[in-house]
Amino acid sequence: MSLEVLNMINQFADYLRKSGKRNGGTFTENSIENYCIDVNQFLDYTKKELKDITEEDLYQFLQLDSPATALRRYSSIKWFYEWAFDKKIVDENYCTRKFFKRLRKIPDRVASFMPVDDALDFLNKAKSNKKHFAMMMVYLNTGIRN
Repeated sequence: MSLEVLNMINQFADYLRKSGKRNGGTFTENSIENYCIDVNQFLDYTKKELKDITEEDLYQFLQLDSPATALRRYSSIKWFYEWAFDKKIVDENYCTRKFFKRLRKIPDRVASFMPVDDALDFLNKAKSNKKHFAMMMVYLNTGIRN
């Protein structure tokens, strides 16, 4: 991480400490640290100057993660871009409602299911013990993750 990027991230962290959330709350130090980590990872990923980063760079970075992680990182980067835009560091803020709608279309991971034959074998092995059989039925019928 260059000294310039480190300085910019430190200024951003100070901004988060002073500004707080829009609803009147404050950011915890843990949240501020995580926001700064997300921004640093984004800047490392692009390997570009901040002014040269495009909306497509942001979208490609966020596609690397699960949808939940992408939304959390989007929140971090959104706050960073709001700060950078206010400070005139960037000319355009890509974190808009239009971009957010595009981001929400990142597909979820495909759920995996146990094949029927494996489920039947699973139950047959547990038939001799009622407690184990009941636990297996809950597992198979409720969609508990493996």
